[in-house]
Amino acid sequence: MQRQLKKMLNDADGGQLIEFTLCLPILLTVFVGVIYFSFVLYAAHFVTNGANDGARYAIVRGSEWKGVACTTTSTVNCTATNTDISNYVASTLPGGLGTSNLTVSTTWSGKTSTGGNCDTQNGSNSPNCLVKVQATYVARFPLPYMSSQSMTLSGTAVMTIAQ
Repeated sequence: MQRQLKKMLNDADGGQLIEFTLCLPILLTVFVGVIYFSFVLYAAHFVTNGANDGARYAIVRGSEWKGVACTTTSTVNCTATNTDISNYVASTLPGGLGTSNLTVSTTWSGKTSTGGNCDTQNGSNSPNCLVKVQATYVARFPLPYMSSQSMTLSGTAVMTIAQ
């Protein structure tokens, strides 16, 4: 009986299976962590790019268009409002990112790039005035034990209105 017990204790059969079973959860956690970190970088890139795209959308749709409403995000000859710019940035949202987590705010300061007052006779969105677009996205962790955790990503762009 002692001999059989000693033989079983010295037998290494199945040892690799136990080691693999112990290491698998750690490997999967690292793998999922790398994937999610890549997703956060993807979202951060979009937020910065979205703010820049929104500012570019706004600088060519200033008060020179005499208040013509932008009916779609592709309308060119119109005066952009905060809602129009928000809709435009949301329309460029890539797959995997939800519009419910996106916030876009636009401000027209009535100042020039040198800090002086610009001609605001037609509004603060007149040519040579600055427009500031800030996009914010709340990235949530998809893992069940981290679902309450989130990371707020934001990007800001300031450009001079051309038209």
